[in-house]
Amino acid sequence: MRIRRIVLVFVFVSVLGGFVADRGARAAGVLLRFSGDRDSAIARYRADGVEVTSRPLVDGDVRIESDVYLPRGDRRGVLVLVHGMHFHGHREERLVALARGFAAAGVEVVTPRIDSLASYRLDPQAIEDIGVVARVVSREHHVTAVPVFGISFAGGIALLAAADPQLGRSVSAVVTLGAHDDLGRVARWFAGDVALGPNGERVATSPHPYGAQLFLAEDPARFFGEENAPLVRELVSQCLHDDWRGARARAGGLTPRGRVVLEGAIAGRLDEATRSSLRAMIDEREPQLASLSPHGRVASIRVPVSVLHGTADPIVPATEAHHLARSIPTANVLVTDALRHAENADDASMGDRLALIRFVDDVLGYATEVP
Repeated sequence: MRIRRIVLVFVFVSVLGGFVADRGARAAGVLLRFSGDRDSAIARYRADGVEVTSRPLVDGDVRIESDVYLPRGDRRGVLVLVHGMHFHGHREERLVALARGFAAAGVEVVTPRIDSLASYRLDPQAIEDIGVVARVVSREHHVTAVPVFGISFAGGIALLAAADPQLGRSVSAVVTLGAHDDLGRVARWFAGDVALGPNGERVATSPHPYGAQLFLAEDPARFFGEENAPLVRELVSQCLHDDWRGARARAGGLTPRGRVVLEGAIAGRLDEATRSSLRAMIDEREPQLASLSPHGRVASIRVPVSVLHGTADPIVPATEAHHLARSIPTANVLVTDALRHAENADDASMGDRLALIRFVDDVLGYATEVP
């Protein structure tokens, strides 16, 4: 009920404050539908039915599966929406809810499956894949370029695609939610380092265990011992697929040390030996992590960039948004209590909610003003 009241206030404020009232109300509707409210008056304001189709995006020998969310009424633009690292890929429920929200507001939404992200792989191929998707969608819509909205890890990757001299030609704007600036810095936060912004900003949030699990899964012998490695690959995969109970039930097959490390990885309480090994791994992989980081590589971006980050994000610390603001001085940056990582927070102020609606209004503007 609280978010409904805030939205009603927004509609009033939008008229007084010079908003494009129609688009602002549709932006509010996107957020309401994303939060699961489809019945209130604002959620239903000019809301179209949505048809979902599946088809590949083909560019030469490249074939990328995708879902397309088509408004049944008037279409007011197009948006590419890219999932983060999650085993459900483009079918992850929060992404689906957001895609449906934008489509109900009249925007055609294309959600590609980026295989490396769905497989939890740190692979520069994701940059090329996002660029290819933008090129194919632009070509299909007979426009020069289209906006790309990247969630979590895909946000930083979308920025790298936009900064590429070739791939960036098909990107008209970039929107990020919970994105990283420096993947090595985020990884060190997973290992226990303090997350600091460029001006000494700090976060009070502890990292979610998921982050460290990604790295432990890449080289289980390093952390669990060679004798544990075959089983650990399966158990950490279970953790990343949200089956922590199943992983714990099978942990009896590990050595005593292996069980300690696994329990620490599940509970988010790595012991110092594991943290030390993780820091060493991060140092070794610094070149790879840098190749997947916007930091120092996105000054050439000339399209609009909007950066959105939850204050209490447990996956990527909010300090990364401040670093992105320094990396891209022209970016519109909003760090808000209204979100966590890629989901709503329940205790945000009216001011935070209104700022978030304004941000979504900007995204609708990008989608409807494709060149």
